[in-house]
Formats: sequence, C-alpha cells, structure tokens
Amino acid sequence: MPNFRIKSFGEFKSPVEQDSAQELDASTLEYIKAELREVAPEMEGFYHDMHENPELGGEEVETGKRIGARLQEMGVEILKEGINGGGLIAIVRGKEGGPTIALRADMDALPIQERAENSPRSKKDGVAHMCGHDIHTASLLGAAHIFKDLAAQEKLDGDVVLVFQPSEEKAHQKASGASRMVARLLQMGYMGEGGKIDAFFGAHVMREMPRGIVNVKEGVQLASSGEVDIKLKTKGGHIMNAFEVPNLHLIFSEITMRLSEVFKPLYEKNEALVASARTAYGGTGYNVLPAEAKATWVVVKAKLKCHTCCCVFSLKSARI
Repeated sequence: MPNFRIKSFGEFKSPVEQDSAQELDASTLEYIKAELREVAPEMEGFYHDMHENPELGGEEVETGKRIGARLQEMGVEILKEGINGGGLIAIVRGKEGGPTIALRADMDALPIQERAENSPRSKKDGVAHMCGHDIHTASLLGAAHIFKDLAAQEKLDGDVVLVFQPSEEKAHQKASGASRMVARLLQMGYMGEGGKIDAFFGAHVMREMPRGIVNVKEGVQLASSGEVDIKLKTKGGHIMNAFEVPNLHLIFSEITMRLSEVFKPLYEKNEALVASARTAYGGTGYNVLPAEAKATWVVVKAKLKCHTCCCVFSLKSARI
C-alpha cells in the first residue's frame, strides 16, 4: 500500500472547522491503514465484478442492488434506494455532536467498446467502465466498511452520509443523476438551508497523476459538460450539383474548424474545451446531398462557481 501525500490547490478550510477540533491521532490513523489492508481484496473483488458488469446511466438497477446488498452485509443503514434506477443514500452514524460529512461516488458506465486484452474486461458489448466509476464505487464501499468499524469503537465523531450517484455521464441533462440525488437529499433535510450535511466531498481517479497523490481543492477540481445542438436544412440534391446546392457536410466541417479556433485559447487557459460528438445526416445514399443534418457539440467547461470540495486521487485503472 502506498503512502498517500496530500497536495492542496489553494487554501481549503472545512466549513465545520473549529478551534477545538483535534487532529487524527496516530493510533487511529494506523488502525485505518490496517483496515485498508484488510478490506483491499474485497474492494478489488467488487471493482472487478462491477467492471465486468457495467450499466449505462439510468440503467444501474443491478449495480444498485449489489451495492445495497454489500451495505446490508456491513450493517450500514440505507436511507433511500432505487433513486433514478439504482441510486442509493446510506449513513454511518457516529457519536452525536460531531459534523455530518457526505461522500459521493458515481456508478454509471459509458457506451464504449473495451479492448479485448483488458483484464478485467466488460462482458457487455459496447458498454464499459472507462471513467473510473467502478473504482469510485468500490472505494466508497471500502470507506463505508472502515467508518462502520470506527463507529462501533466510538471513534467516529459525527455521521458520514454515503451517496452512490447514478447517471453522472448525463450531467448535462436536466434529469441527471446529480440533480435527482440533490433533490432527494433536500427532501430528506440533508441539504439546503439548515441541512444536516456540513461538507460534501466528491472524488475521482486521475491516471495522469503519480500514484499515491491526493489533490484537494475547495470549489471545482474537474469539468462539467453541456450539449449544443445545431440543425441545418436545405433543399438537398444530387452529388452532381455539389457546387450549386448547399453541402451540409462542408458546412458542418467549417463549423467544426471555426469552433476549434474559438475554443483553443480557452483550452490553453484550462477554461473550456469543445468536441464534436456526433452528426446525423438526412441523406439516403452516397451520391445524395442531404436536405437536413443535425450535429451535437459537447462543451466541457472547467471554471464554474462551486462551494464543495473535490479531491482527485491516482490508482492503476483499465485502459481503453
């Protein structure tokens, strides 16, 4: 097990920080390390199972059932399940009077075909965990195990809310997993004005980072995305009239090039990135100029206002 080092980007102060707050004592830290070694094989096993059985956003029903079963085995209280398919909210209750911290892991896969030589490898054609959500979920289950043990020994001050979020890859949509989970937490009194949660942490693996490094930053650490749809219509025609009829192939190619020029300075400043995701043409043959075409560009924006804390950590993960 590597020794983890914390690298902070900007000053971070917990909203529950108090003058009387005590640092984690050495014996508890050593206990956590020992527990990590003990639970690591189980975490790896869950990661392998989840990686081999991926589910797309909004379809994580079986994934949610497996998470719920594991939480029940640990004796962790499940507050709500089946949110937007397979989302779960659970809690580990510690000693009264302490803060309530929320930890979140996403659980959906991507519509990507995984390499045949990968191990573990997805058993579903065209669906794979290529963004580390299987690692995130397995890690949060491992954390739940440790928090539960700490609570049993009365070493956990306060409560830990465990949020297993579906449909993260659909964050650009109004009915995303994030919005559904936040809405449910608001209903339960955990978020919003007077909410029970004092601090909310999200985490993500980053294979570009050296192993054993944890980056912590208040606010935004990673990007969000949104979709821009552009639809064009013309009268269409035969390929023989390519220079007399508006050619939607050429028009969309020009738009793509211009967008690249516009967004490149933003990309260099780590502010935004645009990528052409898909284009659908209304043509019916190779020698037909389409009369209608639609293209979707994904705009990834990095600098947004946010008041949560995000940490990024590095582990060995699968390759595309």
